[in-house]
Amino acid sequence: MVQPTAWVNASTVPGEYRNIQPEFLLAARALEFGLPFISCSKSGRDTPSMGYVGQSRMVDDKGVTLATAEIEGDELVVAEVSPSMCPPRPVDARLIQQLLSAEPPFTSESVSLNCEVRLRHGPEDVICQLQGKGARVARFMAAELDRFAPARLAALKGDQVIVVVDSEAPDMRLARARAAENRVFLLCFAGGAMCIVVDPTGAVLWQAGDKAESIQIDVGLSDRKFFTPTTDIWSQRRVECYQFAPR
Repeated sequence: MVQPTAWVNASTVPGEYRNIQPEFLLAARALEFGLPFISCSKSGRDTPSMGYVGQSRMVDDKGVTLATAEIEGDELVVAEVSPSMCPPRPVDARLIQQLLSAEPPFTSESVSLNCEVRLRHGPEDVICQLQGKGARVARFMAAELDRFAPARLAALKGDQVIVVVDSEAPDMRLARARAAENRVFLLCFAGGAMCIVVDPTGAVLWQAGDKAESIQIDVGLSDRKFFTPTTDIWSQRRVECYQFAPR
């Protein structure tokens, strides 16, 4: 997959560069599709308020970065990329129909809903705590993060938090991608213990090894479906452009 692109700098801090594509989303897409990605990203500034993060890169079909350019300047990067030999993984026809027919029941207006997440508690306790506060929760297995459809359908139903419960932790890049592309919180448990908490921007709020016993999250942020102040993922959704490899 060859991708000419212009990754906009999302940071408002002078001298800081942030964009989820080079951070984790490009690697997640390579994993999802089983394809190498070659992305050529713009660098520098168009206007004082519009800058780019550069970091053109090549990623193999396992999501491993083979080569990356600097944030600023013109640079040639070279790597060997092997075409993927894997056929596209099919999407279940039932999920395709649901994606094509589903309409988001909620607007992108958000109402604050502060919840405490007790990081040393098990999944059942955490789900009960969240639902007791009024949060809308979906429960997943780790494999359901491998594909776009399940998390998007949960978001379309209005779920605000996806809780992943499995014997092993999901891939961090896929977990962050599903949270960011659907603007939901994502809490992951491996072997009964919480291991990752991701916010709706894809930022990792907590992970195993951190010392905190609990954190506060505003679940209402999951109802605010803006990638940028002018990019609403619901109002700009175009199901007529979807393409699938049906099972």
